[in-house]
Amino acid sequence: MPPPINPELRHEVIAVYKELLNLGREYPQGFDYFRPRLHKAFMANAGLRDEEAIKKGIERARFVQKGIRWLVSSMLDMSKLTAKSGRNRGAECGIPEVSDDGGLRSRADATFYE
Repeated sequence: MPPPINPELRHEVIAVYKELLNLGREYPQGFDYFRPRLHKAFMANAGLRDEEAIKKGIERARFVQKGIRWLVSSMLDMSKLTAKSGRNRGAECGIPEVSDDGGLRSRADATFYE
């Protein structure tokens, strides 16, 4: 039987997992996409017993957590900017916009169809 892990590390792993789960609710691709991948990543390391390896895993999880926070906040900032301007700011740069029929067309084509 493998030796039990340090209870403090175990609690820290569970806390990081719960924090990541909560962040996953705001993940751009949705919670249903995020949760199975998070679970799979943690289960892949469930057999770790070496304290140093567990600490490295916690550090990696914290790094991912920071990245997700940044992604969610930047997506929120982007949506605020788009809502504030009231138009598709990407169209000024020639980035296609979504038309009423769901297809993509450039801003130049939009004047042709209207």
